[in-house]
This record gives sequence, structure tokens and C-alpha cells, in this order.
Amino acid sequence: MEPKNNLDSINNQVIAKRPKHRASRLLKKVLASFRASHLLFLILLAVIPVWMGVKRSSYFALQKIEVAGDLKQVGVQEVIKAANVALGQNLFEFSLKEVEKNVSKLQWVSSVSVRRHSPDTLWIHVKEQRPIALLLSDKLYFISDGGFVFKEVEKEVDRDLPVITGFEKGDLLDSPLQLIHFFESNPHFEVFGLSEIHYNDATGFSIVTLSGPVEIRLGRGNFEEKLNEFQKIWSKLSPSLGRIKGIDLDYEDRVFVKL
Repeated sequence: MEPKNNLDSINNQVIAKRPKHRASRLLKKVLASFRASHLLFLILLAVIPVWMGVKRSSYFALQKIEVAGDLKQVGVQEVIKAANVALGQNLFEFSLKEVEKNVSKLQWVSSVSVRRHSPDTLWIHVKEQRPIALLLSDKLYFISDGGFVFKEVEKEVDRDLPVITGFEKGDLLDSPLQLIHFFESNPHFEVFGLSEIHYNDATGFSIVTLSGPVEIRLGRGNFEEKLNEFQKIWSKLSPSLGRIKGIDLDYEDRVFVKL
């Protein structure tokens, strides 16, 4: 029985030592964390005065605002005014995000990128909205290539843009945009051009070409397939272009031509 008692005694000693080892490891972790926090505090104490000095230094006074981008609708001075920063102001005194936000409020602006060019220049790159159509609803609006109504048409009417009717300002314009992109990306349809896109709840979609003009009824869906069929028969119809009033493609196996 005596060996058994010796074994129990050894186990009890090991168990008694474990809490001490755990406490030691915990203390080391606490000390390491304290040292790291202390070091960070010392770094901040050194950096903050330097940063405050930079923000107050006349060396970084804003002397020039450069505006870049292919600007057609927005003027350089309009962008500078919208940025809401002043010459002489410290280059690090204002937020670049705030400048981007201010310039983005201009209706013709699609995106803005702003950079500091030390020691005295602010660089602003502007990408304008690219209108691809006009929406005729309660008023006439520009539609961007992303499908968003972004501005009411005023003096800057672009007569080369197709007009979309049958939709309201807040409606999704996926189908009209699909038609526009198809005409833009297909060189065979450049000869026709796209003047108008109409939507009617009863009959679906119809388009009016620039050449002719000819109204083409498409109905709903399968636009690419239907227009490709139209392209195939166009060579037979083109001699009668002046007499054609409309073409109905909303059938699976036939095409109706209205003279």
C-alpha cells in the first residue's frame, strides 16, 4: 500500500503547481500588453505634435486646384466652387471625402476622385454622366448609361438621343436600355438608327428608326432574335422604304409589313 501513497503524493504536488504556472503566464501576457500600450502611447505623443505642425504650416498652403477629366457639361470653375475649399487653406486641413461628396452633388457628375499633391496642389478628377437616352414623362429627363434618371433636360438638349415613352421617372428601364445597347453594339443597325422607344401595356414595345422613319413592333422579350430576323429581310424591304409605315415582328413565324 505504501507505493500507492507515494504516487498520490506526487500527483497532488503536480496539481498544486499548475495554478502557479498559469498565473505566471497570465502575468507575462498582461505585462506584454502593457508594454505595447505604453509604446503606442509614446508614439502618439511624438506623432501628434508633428501632425499638428503640418496642419498649421504655411508650407502646405493650397496654391493650385487642378481639375481633370473629359468635361463637356461641367465647367472647371463650377467644380472648384462645388469643392468648397479656398486657396491659402492648409492642404491637410480638409477631408478629401468631403470634397468628393461636394463635387458629386453636381448633376452631371458621375464619379469623383480627389488627391493631395504636396506641398500645395489639390487634384480633382471628374467623370461626367454619359446620357444614352431621354425619358419623356411628366417632364423630359436624361438617362445615364447605368439606367438612372439623373437630370431634367433644360438648355442642353441632345437631339441625337433616342426618346423613351410609356415609363415614369422611377420605373426600371432594363428593356429600353437593352434595345439601346443592342443598336449601339451591332454595326448592322447603324444604318437604321434609333429615334424612339415606346412601351404600351397592351402591345408591349415598339421602336421608331431614324431612317424612314419606320415603326417596328417588337412586343415583349426576344428583342435580339426579332431584330436579327428584321435584318435578314431588310434587303427585300429597303427598295420600298418610302412606302413602309410599319413592321410587326411580334410573331414567331412571320413578319407583317404595313404600307
